[in-house]
Amino acid sequence: MQIGQVQKETGLTRKAIEYAILQGFITPKTMENGYRDFDEQEVDLLKKIKVLRKLGLSGTEIQDVLSGNSTLQKCAAKKDTQIQLEQEKSKILENLSENFDYQAASKSLENLSQKETILQKLLDAFPGVYGELFSIHFAPFLNFSIQTQAQKQAYKKVVAFLDEIPPFEVPDELSAEIKKGAALLGKEKLHEIQLQTQSSIQNIDSFLEENEDMMNHYLTFRQSKEYYNSPAFKIQQLFLKFSQNYGYYEVFLPALRTLSPGYCEYCKQMEAAEKKLFEKYPQAKQLKKDL
Repeated sequence: MQIGQVQKETGLTRKAIEYAILQGFITPKTMENGYRDFDEQEVDLLKKIKVLRKLGLSGTEIQDVLSGNSTLQKCAAKKDTQIQLEQEKSKILENLSENFDYQAASKSLENLSQKETILQKLLDAFPGVYGELFSIHFAPFLNFSIQTQAQKQAYKKVVAFLDEIPPFEVPDELSAEIKKGAALLGKEKLHEIQLQTQSSIQNIDSFLEENEDMMNHYLTFRQSKEYYNSPAFKIQQLFLKFSQNYGYYEVFLPALRTLSPGYCEYCKQMEAAEKKLFEKYPQAKQLKKDL
């Protein structure tokens, strides 16, 4: 079945179907003429995804449900908790509007924070662009509340690290390049890149097989003078030095792995994918030294 027929069958837009492919929910075959061929199982899966999305489940939650790593009951319980949190916040706001007792409101919010997800807590602790940048990179791994003492301690380490680390300063000319890149990409594009990365890692064998020409071209470029003279390389080296000086790899990332089982699993998948990458492309080991 071609994509036009799938659109009629599911009521989804072409972009929504392509997004499902990008997330790795379905992998339709590509025919000799270049068109994708969707089978009945994939169409049925798209219908299920449509329902789950309309119910407010995130891409990660849908992935967990469809892969059997989570259940609809757990998602319903999580959604119910989120609704209860918003209702309780509304009550606190209503009481505050009547009595202007900020001390009582603060105490109520402190009690309520025990039920909030880690992401909500971090966005609250670090408002503005700083918190938004953090959420772009780590949001998929932090949509749950703290459950264990180990997670509680890890959360404190993460907050302390983010709060104490100095600003990441770059020369004006490189700062302009970063702003230009951020403007061109935007949050949606960055999220799309993140999903592509996760999908590639989870399906590393097929990714390497299907993108051999691209990988050879990329590795050649990464070892060229053009790349070493580029703003991208200079920014990367600045961040590497900054990270090494302030314990990003030694303090922050280990704490994040303890805090989030999902992020810990992602790191394991990344390490396994990296091993296969180095087996197929030994020259890629040099890229590891640059990071």
